[in-house]
Order: sequence, then structure tokens, then C-alpha cells
Amino acid sequence: MINMEEEYQILEKAISKHIFEMACDPQGTHVLQKLVFLEKTSMELIDNLYEVCKDTNGLSVVKKIIAWYKPKDKRKYIADRICEDLIKICQSNFGQYI
Repeated sequence: MINMEEEYQILEKAISKHIFEMACDPQGTHVLQKLVFLEKTSMELIDNLYEVCKDTNGLSVVKKIIAWYKPKDKRKYIADRICEDLIKICQSNFGQYI
């Protein structure tokens, strides 16, 4: 169990180079879904929303991130990212489920 801020930072640094691989991997997606509270990691996935949500596994992570962030400023940020690629997302096989 992770309790300390340093542990969160170590974990986030360790997965930062593999975020997109993990988001689209059947096992990696489960790990990322448990780590949506890591803001830097989550926002990096949201910044590349279209690429992540084209994959069924990535879509699951994005949906979990959207459900996790309740503050209006974070929700607005996510909504703005969705709007940037809205047409492509809607036309995507999996993205349309966002």
C-alpha cells in the first residue's frame, strides 16, 4: 500500500515512460485505472485523449479518469480536451462511448 508522497512520486516517475503502452494493454489498463488519482499521469492521458480512447482498453482508463475528477476546473479541462477532437472521437469505434 502506498502511503507517502515520495512513494507516489516514485510510482508516477516509474510509469511515466510507459503510460500509453499501459493504457492500451489489457493488464496495464487495470493498473492505470487504480492510479487515476495521480494527477500528472491522468492529465497526460487526457492531453492525448483521442489517441488513448481509440483503444478499448484506453477508453476504460479515460472513463475512470472522467468519473474520478469532480472539481469543476478539472472537469472543464477534460471537456475542453474532448471538444478539441470531438468529431474524430465521435467517429472512433470506441471513442464514441466517452
